[in-house]
Amino acid sequence: MKKTILYGSIIGAIWGVFPMTLSELMSTSGEAYSVIAAGALTGLIVSLGLRAILPVKQKWKKIALGFLTLPVGAFVFGVIISYLHLAIERTTGLSYRFIAYEFEPVDTGLFYALLGTISLFSIAFIPLAIASTIGLNKLIEIELSNQAELTTPDAARPTS
Repeated sequence: MKKTILYGSIIGAIWGVFPMTLSELMSTSGEAYSVIAAGALTGLIVSLGLRAILPVKQKWKKIALGFLTLPVGAFVFGVIISYLHLAIERTTGLSYRFIAYEFEPVDTGLFYALLGTISLFSIAFIPLAIASTIGLNKLIEIELSNQAELTTPDAARPTS
């Protein structure tokens, strides 16, 4: 479980860089940090959600789950970044893009989900989402294998 949390947070932070550069969300260092934090939190949430489904053996299921995680993750990111920017504004008075005019987390989430899946960016995003999911699947397979080895009694273990 710890590795899933770490994997999700790191992959999510890396994924956070994409909207940061594509949507010009790095105009200030505070905005850049908030985007990376929202990405890490999104990665954590998506990875923990996938943990309930993974591991899967069939390659087509891994690909399908990877494809589905793109709009889900993008939507979650849009909602989280909106709330994070609202919290920043309320605590510091700094107003970033997602709340400068109006606070609309669901609209922001839908925008990112659509942008990630039906725009030209999807040419890169879809394979990356699939690769991220396959990587998480492999990590969970290894974790489960290690747990099984730890719970196997010594007498039942084959000797070599």
